[in-house]
Amino acid sequence: IGHEPSFSATSIESDPILGGKLGVYQLMAKIGQGGMGAVYKARHTKLKRMVALKVLPDSRLTKSDAVARFEREMEAVGKLSHPNIIQAHDAGDVNGTHFLVMELVDGYNLAELVRKQGSLSVANSCELIRQAATGLQHAHEHSLVHRDIKPSNLMLAQDGTLKILDLGLARLQEVTQGQTADDQ
Repeated sequence: IGHEPSFSATSIESDPILGGKLGVYQLMAKIGQGGMGAVYKARHTKLKRMVALKVLPDSRLTKSDAVARFEREMEAVGKLSHPNIIQAHDAGDVNGTHFLVMELVDGYNLAELVRKQGSLSVANSCELIRQAATGLQHAHEHSLVHRDIKPSNLMLAQDGTLKILDLGLARLQEVTQGQTADDQ
C-alpha cells in the first residue's frame, strides 16, 4: 500500500509552543490535533530521536475529567508493547504541561489515506483489518478495551504496518475470578 508521509507542518506563528522546548523535547512541527490536544513532531535533544509528542492544552487542565482521560491514555499505552499499537516512550508534565511521548509513525491515518487515494482494494482492506484485530487482541489480553476505533485512529506506516493510536478512551477491565468483563 504505497503512499507519501503525512507530516504537514503548522507554522510557528500560528502555534506559540512550536519551536520551543518541553523538557528535553524540541517541538519541530504540529502534525495533528484532536479532542485531547495537539500532537507534535519533536526531537529528544539528548538522544537525537524524533518522536510524536501529544500535549494536553492548558484549556483542558481545568477539567479534571480531561486530565484523568489523558493520564488514562498514558497508562494504557504504557502497558502495551505490540507492533500494531503505538509505542509509548515517555510521559509526564513540565511546569503543569502534561505530555505523552510516542513513536513517530511516518504515514497516513486510514481516513486520510482513503480521502487521498479512494477506496482500498479488498486484499489491502483485509490485511489492515487483520493487523488492527491483532493489536486489539493484544490490548484485550492486557484487559484494555479501546472504545474509539475508527479510521482516523489507525495509522498506516510506510512499511505497511498498521498502528492503533489514541487510547484516550481505553478502559481497563478489572475482572475478578469467575466474572467476565461483560458481567460488570
